[in-house]
Amino acid sequence: LSQGFETTIYTGYDVHHLTPHYVNLGIRKVAEAEGREVHQIWAPEFFEDKSNQSVYLLSVANDRGQTIDKNNETIFQHSLYISQMDMDDFISKKSWKLNLKSSKNYIDPSIFYRNGVYHLLVKDEYQKTIDYYQSNDLKSWKLIQEDYLSYTLGSPIDYTEGQFILQLNKTYYIYFDKYEGTTNFLKNQYVISTKDFKNFTKPVVVTDKNETILRHGSGILYVKKPYAIIMVLNSCGVITSLL
Repeated sequence: LSQGFETTIYTGYDVHHLTPHYVNLGIRKVAEAEGREVHQIWAPEFFEDKSNQSVYLLSVANDRGQTIDKNNETIFQHSLYISQMDMDDFISKKSWKLNLKSSKNYIDPSIFYRNGVYHLLVKDEYQKTIDYYQSNDLKSWKLIQEDYLSYTLGSPIDYTEGQFILQLNKTYYIYFDKYEGTTNFLKNQYVISTKDFKNFTKPVVVTDKNETILRHGSGILYVKKPYAIIMVLNSCGVITSLL
């Protein structure tokens, strides 16, 4: 922010030699219009909306000061923003705040599109669990299920974050981090799958051949190898191919 831009998008054909594009998303302007001051913008997440051929960038902004979480620790309060992007010229066409439950403190948004509806999985930074929302237009959101992972697994699980969804044919794979605690699930990245969002498989640990603990991923389907998942691992800053 101090450098006058709000995010950096890197492009290139070689992951070791990328070109930065410095982008002002317009988030500060949106926040200032509602009487908030943005101190930090982080955790960007792309969402490609194939229903209208648009690309969006989800961002987390520290614009509500500080608060206390369930561990009685001081944490930042955030708002979530979404920006419709022009990826040819690397500019933001328009940005707006996601109007979610006002009493919540959310980070790590991840959106996917299914059956004409937008679905949002997002971390409740107070409870350390994942909530589930739906929208018809990316602007008006309805809370469907708090603590969604405990609901789907049929067993309590907290200290989860970094979730994203990958669709392969008619199956949806939900990835998430368990980053603290030892009850029920050990620290690691897990994946569950479903075809109908009513029945879910048991969690499976996502790892590599060295059994590295993976964290905070994001995935795409690689066109030439549709069963390969490319994971961007923020914890170690590398790209690796799984499956």
